[in-house]
Amino acid sequence: MEKKLVPLTVCLKECGTETAEALAGKLKVSTKTIRNYIKEWNDWFDGYGAQIRSKHGCGYFLDIADQEAFDSRLKQLTARTHTSGQVPSTSEERVEYLLNDLLSRRDYVTIDALSDILYISRKTISADLKEVEKILEAYSLKLAKRPNYGIRIEGTEFNRRLCIANIIIGKESEALAEGEAEHQENMTRVARCVAEVIDTENFTVNSVAYQNLIVHICIAVQRIQENCYVPLDEERQERIRRSKEYRIAQKITERLNQSFAIRFPDQEIAYIAIHLAGKQSLFLPEQERTGEAGGQVISEETWEVVSQMLDAVYEAFLFDFRSDLELRMNLAQHIVPLAVRLQYNMKLKNPLLKDIKARFPMAYAIALHSSSILTERYGHELKDDEVGYLALAFALAIERQNTELPKKNILIVCASGKGSAQLLHYRYRQEFGSYVGRIETCDVSNVKKVDFKDIDYVFTTVPIQEKVPVPVQEVKYFLESADIQNMKKVLRRKGGDDVPLMAYFDEELFFSHLKFDNPHDVSKFLCHQVMAVKGLTDQFWKLVVKREKAARTAFGNLVAMPHPWKAISEETFVCVGILDEPIRWGDQDVQVIFLVSISNRKNKNLQAFYQGMTKMLTDADAIGRLIRAQTYETLTELLEKSENQNGG
Repeated sequence: MEKKLVPLTVCLKECGTETAEALAGKLKVSTKTIRNYIKEWNDWFDGYGAQIRSKHGCGYFLDIADQEAFDSRLKQLTARTHTSGQVPSTSEERVEYLLNDLLSRRDYVTIDALSDILYISRKTISADLKEVEKILEAYSLKLAKRPNYGIRIEGTEFNRRLCIANIIIGKESEALAEGEAEHQENMTRVARCVAEVIDTENFTVNSVAYQNLIVHICIAVQRIQENCYVPLDEERQERIRRSKEYRIAQKITERLNQSFAIRFPDQEIAYIAIHLAGKQSLFLPEQERTGEAGGQVISEETWEVVSQMLDAVYEAFLFDFRSDLELRMNLAQHIVPLAVRLQYNMKLKNPLLKDIKARFPMAYAIALHSSSILTERYGHELKDDEVGYLALAFALAIERQNTELPKKNILIVCASGKGSAQLLHYRYRQEFGSYVGRIETCDVSNVKKVDFKDIDYVFTTVPIQEKVPVPVQEVKYFLESADIQNMKKVLRRKGGDDVPLMAYFDEELFFSHLKFDNPHDVSKFLCHQVMAVKGLTDQFWKLVVKREKAARTAFGNLVAMPHPWKAISEETFVCVGILDEPIRWGDQDVQVIFLVSISNRKNKNLQAFYQGMTKMLTDADAIGRLIRAQTYETLTELLEKSENQNGG
């Protein structure tokens, strides 16, 4: 009950005198509850120079005899209602407090009243409210301001609940550990009702999303108790009623009605059904996809979306997953509930996100690029957590490709003589048949005449004076066991493993102390430098713009990594730009830009490239050092360090 005493104080401080009916309307409770609040309030402030008194025919008002004692006691009350047990002192704590306060009320509240509660200046709270507005915007909510009335949050009940839920989920175990006993009890009761139904009905809710679901239902119970309901139009409700999730939701709400002595109307049952549909199937190991989720129907529309995603990946990275049926099924099964989450702006925490970014940077880059297709189709940009789940599917697909190594074409060079060359050809085919495709032979004098276009490696029994464009391995004429093992190691390589990370960078494409104030202008500058140095056309700039419009390229850690929508350059390279001051790039600050262009040739080792890049880009100390120094020499040192740490 203590949480309601602070809003009650605010109402009476602002209004002067207010009837029980008016207070009940503002706090969304009954008049009987208001009278209980007032009794509790007077008990709390007894002996501290303040009481709530009633005036016949007018209502209730605050009677403060000792302002200093009242302020001290109010500060204690505010602290008790905050999860940390202290009056919010940092901006982050105040933003959380303001969100909780504003989301729980429907009436206006003045900035002065909030300043009094938090013991801060009007200027400070105005700055905090700007952060509140940024958070609300993500849930299609806005902070409405009305002269002489104050501020309040406006938006749908659905979006209001999403915001409340994600504040709780964002605090994770901390909120549960330090929360009220009443909240813990409600969570337990809801979890019991849900578990009974999904076990009986053999309905799968993934373990990652289960806690998320319980939080959303707890909030629904609380809001229904406060007479706040989710409005859904009849057409949408009718569509939801036909789903299996609605039937499950009905059974859950029957138990909730008994447990909490409330009644879930049809639109609230539909609300729970929506959350069930959004949390049913994530991309997870096969053994976890059981029950009804395993019988999920993949629509033609979903299949087409997957095809477009894989086409986009091929254009940008030349990774051809289009015939990978397992990947198609994994993505399609994941997209069905993902589409629900995108439609209703539902967020799902990914506890593995940090590890996914660090361990599978190539897969994450592919997932981020392919997510632009989902953004275009469903009208909402995917958050990092969702991109992380897609990355897991691509990581497994890449791993499957790695275990199916492409056969290498090799050239065998010997001193002279057709007979000895043929003998070597036979010997190599016998020893390395599972690793090699085509084997060509020549003597050392004819090496310069060889077309190396389709040759991957050269094995030679004699020193080669000519410079050749592929790796060369010197071997003995009569292969020994050590030679055979070394050659197998070479042939197992994916290709390009010997290319150092620094080879992708060029001092001609390094620009420091740039002075731009927006992403468009700095990207345009870097693209035109690339076009001049690499001889590319204006198409390069247009494809970078297309990619930027499709999905964000801010990487975090003050870094952005823009790139063309599809691969058009013959080689992979990186252009680097460092700004003197950070700029806003979508929803993040950026000061270092790595403009990446991927080669349009196949068999390029992008995994090693992205692994090395990610190691440096996620290192806050390394990026900080690069920003301070702004020299190519520093970049070189950092790249070498990153490559050494990566085992490069």
